[in-house]
Amino acid sequence: MGSDDRWKWVREDGVCFKCLSSKHRRIRCKAKKCGVDGCNAPHHALLHTRKARTPAASVKPDETVLVASSVSSSASVLLKVCPITVRGPRGKEVNTYALLDEGSTISLIDDDLARELGAEGPIKPLNIKGVGNSQREANRRLVNIGIRGKTRSEMFNINARTITDLKIGSQSVSRECLRLKHLRDLPSSVCYDDAKPRLLLGADNWHLIITRALRIGRRRQPIAARTLLGWVIQGTVPRLTCREDGETVLHIESASGRSDRDIRTFASRDEELTELLKRQYEIDSIGISLKSRPRRDEERAVDIFQRTVKKVGEQYQVGLPWKDDNVRMPPSYEMAARRLRTIERKMDQSPEFRDAYTAQIDNLLAKGYAREAEGTEREDPKSWYLPHFAVRNPNKPGKTRLVFDAAARASGRCLNDYLLDGPDLLRNLPGILFRFRENEIAVSADIREMFLRVKIDRRDQPAQLFLWRGDERHSPPR
Repeated sequence: MGSDDRWKWVREDGVCFKCLSSKHRRIRCKAKKCGVDGCNAPHHALLHTRKARTPAASVKPDETVLVASSVSSSASVLLKVCPITVRGPRGKEVNTYALLDEGSTISLIDDDLARELGAEGPIKPLNIKGVGNSQREANRRLVNIGIRGKTRSEMFNINARTITDLKIGSQSVSRECLRLKHLRDLPSSVCYDDAKPRLLLGADNWHLIITRALRIGRRRQPIAARTLLGWVIQGTVPRLTCREDGETVLHIESASGRSDRDIRTFASRDEELTELLKRQYEIDSIGISLKSRPRRDEERAVDIFQRTVKKVGEQYQVGLPWKDDNVRMPPSYEMAARRLRTIERKMDQSPEFRDAYTAQIDNLLAKGYAREAEGTEREDPKSWYLPHFAVRNPNKPGKTRLVFDAAARASGRCLNDYLLDGPDLLRNLPGILFRFRENEIAVSADIREMFLRVKIDRRDQPAQLFLWRGDERHSPPR
């Protein structure tokens, strides 16, 4: 974008000439003057018009700054781009490239790539704020995908927001880089040609993008950084060993705040009023609103239930709603063993607690809700150890309830990360209250040990292992 186009944009949007902000007028702005080539005019440096010079052998094109902007430059700088393999919820895998950007608060995936993988999710508005630029994306999805380095075997599940076009230029890394002394023993996979990233990994997935080891040469030579996705060559390189579309300025901040679970909107005043009206109409239409169309992941959860549910004796059996058919769980034994030792210390301090806790475990075994695992189940790719703890209700003294913690994390993951939520089948409270008033007598019922009475498919039982050894502290947990 040339200076003339920038002036046109400033005049059309009515922003301040000195700081490019729309919150005040130029006469009230305290920003410094231009300063480019000694210019004292009251405008921003990006609006400075350079005087025509005698053409030289090499002319630097105009710079462009977007959310992820590409501008030509005489410098050759490689960004942290890594070859990866992404996997969709149905197991389809695609080889592509990811930009590892610690300046972004969220992760983004190209909309076309998400559709290619069959990844779908809830729609949320998204505001992308970059350097001197803001972009509104109204209907963006939050999708869950698997990702691993192209030469790595470990797959990581991440959440990413879809975007129409990432606008990240392509770059190439020549094999000439591997001739440098400090890069000689790196795998050839760190080199690529015309790689255009279709995925941006931000600080919300910091464990994947942070540098865990460095290879550093001389000052004007590239460096190599090791991440969980593999080695990445980045930094300054000679122009003969690098071809890139231009410089890239990245800093992305989403309308979802610092995480997708902590929603903070940057919407304008009109959008806030629209949201208030929407909520008012939702309240007015309680009990008569049409049900929303089920999401793809909800349909998958229902399909798994319908395919696996069956009656076994007097009980029902069902499979777990996996997000991925070919799931491979990370090691979780040590995490569960640490939690068990914590419970055992508490049992040693309180005989009353020990008796109540042991009685709960004995009850599970006696009624067939639990059994001792076989050796093959512990080696299953789905094997996961659930830590357990006791919960006591102050309104029910003397009663102890055993809880298995599916949110406990090992290697940064938990069992819940691999399972679908499924559709919300709970009745809304206003509907319950309305039906409560239809007749003279209302009946309330409860099923004792309801969840324990539902059996889990034998193929999925390795995902619900737990450790226990009672008073036999000299023996390893089983």
